[in-house]
Amino acid sequence: MDSIIYTNSGAPLVTPWSARGMSNETFAALSKADAQKREVESDAMKVLDQPKMKADQDQRNYLRSKIQSIVERLKVLQKLFSNDGREMARAITQIFKELKAALKQYKELAGKELGGVDGMVSQVLAGVPSAPKDDDTAKAEDTNADDTSSDATVKTADAEADAAPATDAQTSASDNKTPTPTTDGDQPAPSAAAFDGDKTALYKAVDAKVRDMVGEDAMDFLKSVRGLVKTIEEKFLAKARIQIAAMKPDKDLERVVKELNDSEKDLNKEMDDMDHDLKAAVPGLGMHLDVAA
Repeated sequence: MDSIIYTNSGAPLVTPWSARGMSNETFAALSKADAQKREVESDAMKVLDQPKMKADQDQRNYLRSKIQSIVERLKVLQKLFSNDGREMARAITQIFKELKAALKQYKELAGKELGGVDGMVSQVLAGVPSAPKDDDTAKAEDTNADDTSSDATVKTADAEADAAPATDAQTSASDNKTPTPTTDGDQPAPSAAAFDGDKTALYKAVDAKVRDMVGEDAMDFLKSVRGLVKTIEEKFLAKARIQIAAMKPDKDLERVVKELNDSEKDLNKEMDDMDHDLKAAVPGLGMHLDVAA
């Protein structure tokens, strides 16, 4: 875009447009990065909108609703057993077991989704390599595909992708014309425009974005459970344990206390394991969440 400035004589003086405070080159680089970011986010949402992912989302919503139902149940327990430490301990033990089961299911969902990200990203980004060669080989083995044929296909796609921007004329054409959808796996998908036809870079960026989104969702669920457990321990268990300490010991009370302590220990371990497993599966996950946890 040009800005027209008129001289004193009235003659137009055309000067190249530049963003305030930066060079044209810097502005162009930032604009391209912004376009790539928008493209990656858009494609990532398409992946999450796949039927398989939507079905998993329904299950996640169900598990989140269970957490909310526990919050409502605690309000009732407070009225029923505020002066009965034994019964409060029994009720909290059951809640801890339910929370542990919900965490386990949520972690399994996240693990299943992370394991299928490569394939779903490939389906959304038509013509983009499904994964690095090692992953492709593993997938071919899992489906009893022919290894030689698979390797040849990958090499052919890589060679043609490398040859695509062979001339300045071709590069200019690709910059100024949006590619049309095609079933030819050797051609870049329409969404690859912001990446200058670099299919591998687009694939990696979208793949990483989807993994981050899945991991962050699971970490957010874990964070909500941690917060609930902290509330239970501070507002319910602390009082119940004081009441239990004042009771005359008996076998039933000893069993109640043991089951409570065991369930609390198991739940804390499940939370720690989920935190560790998620961060191992999605490197860098939790760096901005730990502060709020």
